Amino acid sequence: MELIFGGAYQGKLDYATEKYNTMDIYHCRQNVSDPDFNRAIIDALEEFVYACVKDGVDPVAYLKEKDDVISTRDAVIVKDISLGLTPSNPVMREWRRQNSLTMKYLAQRADTVTRVWCGLTQKVK
Repeated sequence: MELIFGGAYQGKLDYATEKYNTMDIYHCRQNVSDPDFNRAIIDALEEFVYACVKDGVDPVAYLKEKDDVISTRDAVIVKDISLGLTPSNPVMREWRRQNSLTMKYLAQRADTVTRVWCGLTQKVK
């Protein structure tokens, strides 16, 4: 599995679809009820993390339960929301914290970690 991260609109999904030559993508939504993690590419995982925070679900624990599914995907794409000012809103602050913990967990599990910035890729792991 490759973890791909970077800021919004930096080319993460374009990079993943070109590299893996697939359009089999699950675009995460802001709900925890039934994510389709069986697709080749899981996009915008930060939206799933936000839903977990709102619903009181630990996203890392959830992903650990689904590890056999997650770790066999081609790519997981996460928008890095840890840059910039720390939000004053407690829910947004917790979302940022949980997103960082989720990225850390996925980076440890990933075979490859790639940062995409301005359409340029940087291999981190």
